[in-house]
Amino acid sequence: MAWNGPSQNHEEKAGDSHGAEPTMIDENLARLRTHRNNIHRYRRLLATRLSELERSYVERRLQQEQASMDALARETFPFTLSAVDPTHQSAA
Repeated sequence: MAWNGPSQNHEEKAGDSHGAEPTMIDENLARLRTHRNNIHRYRRLLATRLSELERSYVERRLQQEQASMDALARETFPFTLSAVDPTHQSAA
């Protein structure tokens, strides 16, 4: 009797992570969402009445979260897209 190991359909193999182990991109996207949520929370806090010490702490944490998010975004999406100027396209 032949072993019929776990079967996966084409969609699962192509990156559909529902029910499968999370991939690195899934984990990084979750981390980016966490940073984004923290940034929103710190911005909301800055709109409230805070002591100078509290405000200083929240501003510092906001900068740290933004820097962490920027670094993770560069790591997760290491490419950049440039705008194409249609007036300067070469004739093929």
